Amino acid sequence: MEYLEGLPLDEVLARSGPLSAERAVQVALEVLDPLAEAHTLGLVHRDVKPSNIFVTYPEPGVPFVKLLDFGLVNDVATLPGSLRLTRSGFMLGTPAYMAPEQLQGRASAHPTADVWAVGATLYELLTGRLPFDGPSLPVIAARILREAPSSIRTLRPDVSRELEEIVMRCLDKNPENRFRSAGALAIALTS
Repeated sequence: MEYLEGLPLDEVLARSGPLSAERAVQVALEVLDPLAEAHTLGLVHRDVKPSNIFVTYPEPGVPFVKLLDFGLVNDVATLPGSLRLTRSGFMLGTPAYMAPEQLQGRASAHPTADVWAVGATLYELLTGRLPFDGPSLPVIAARILREAPSSIRTLRPDVSRELEEIVMRCLDKNPENRFRSAGALAIALTS
């Protein structure tokens, strides 16, 4: 196993607070690169979140991001369409970053669930808050299923409308309205 020196992104956020829009987009792009490759191979990560994103410094002062923990990955090409994202009563993934269809266990693994998680992560990188938070799992799940997140620009007026629209599209309740893959999201972020 590769030894990494650095910090998980959730610890970086806890120490430094929200990132600049430019840095948040750069982190997202570095996460989307391996995720796009996985999606091209028919694989879905299912647990993208700041604690699974590691910030290293291969050169002094030059941060580099690695996406970790592909332990919940699913091969969407070989899975039955009825596969649920829970097994034996256990939820797979982290609820605050799970797409509505994952929480409801009504969909097989699909890249749009990873796009949702990247959107939730980007929201947190920009605002310092989760798009859907609460004191308990049922409250978080209910908010994910029923509520819209607060406007990023209300919390961070310096974030462009275009970037806010991209993040909000990632967090659309309907997976058909999200970017279809990590690659499509990366293209939107670099346009």
